Amino acid sequence: MKRLVVLCLLACMFGVTFAQESTPPPTPPPAASAEEVEWDILQLGFWFGNPKYQDVIGASGFRIGAPFCGGKAPVYGVEGALLGAGSNEVNGVQFGLFFAKADTINGLQAGFYTDTREVNGVQVGIVNFAKAKSFQIGLVNFIEDGVLPWCILFNFKF
Repeated sequence: MKRLVVLCLLACMFGVTFAQESTPPPTPPPAASAEEVEWDILQLGFWFGNPKYQDVIGASGFRIGAPFCGGKAPVYGVEGALLGAGSNEVNGVQFGLFFAKADTINGLQAGFYTDTREVNGVQVGIVNFAKAKSFQIGLVNFIEDGVLPWCILFNFKF
């Protein structure tokens, strides 16, 4: 009886070994091109770049911060936060109760303090700052490269 059990175990081990040797090694999956980007419909953030997916996965819908949100990956839709929003690129609406900061805005940016390099749209806030171009509505408005570097109530550079 013991010999039969040992022979069965040896046969199973030989069969498993033979099956593993005859199977070709798996091919690695094709690499994603630089143009392919992962997207989420809803992202929740707690700090800038935290959770880490805000830096690598774009938001096509909503990126919501409690209390902050922001990342390197673009937003297509709405980015809003209780205290501050700070993504690099926003195509749609960005708002934060205290501040909204971005590199490029294509749409509307709103908050107590708004700060961006370039706005293709409108900034609305108490204090607005832009480096290159913007249309601003607020109490104090700064455009670094503008004809008027600062202005009260509104300012613009196209």
